[in-house]
Amino acid sequence: MGNVKNDKVQVQLRLTANEREKIKKNAEKNNQSMNRYILEKILVDDNKDASVENTNNYTNYRNMLSFFESQIRVKDEQIKSLSQRLESAHRLIDQQQQLQLSTNKHIESLESEKKVNQQSEHSNRKWWAIFLKK
Repeated sequence: MGNVKNDKVQVQLRLTANEREKIKKNAEKNNQSMNRYILEKILVDDNKDASVENTNNYTNYRNMLSFFESQIRVKDEQIKSLSQRLESAHRLIDQQQQLQLSTNKHIESLESEKKVNQQSEHSNRKWWAIFLKK
């Protein structure tokens, strides 16, 4: 491992007196040396580029999420509509079955009544036949 001081290189900047004073004041406001202040400003700018890329990715993900959420809302509405139609169809089928059952009972009742009437008629004929034979 090398010496930390030896791993660093020196960079010189040419500044006007006003630029130097501005950097010095800003560094003092942030409780930093001028070197640290300049270095962080440069690194922050590099990080800002990465941050912009991250922001763009985030924005893309948010847009996709919004799109998918809207699609889910549409699908939920479609499911709700289909469920209501299915429920209505079930009610109609139930009503149809009840009507069919009622009709079948009525038909059975009429057939039973017809049978009773036929038997009664047959009995009456026999009685009259016996009476007429004498």
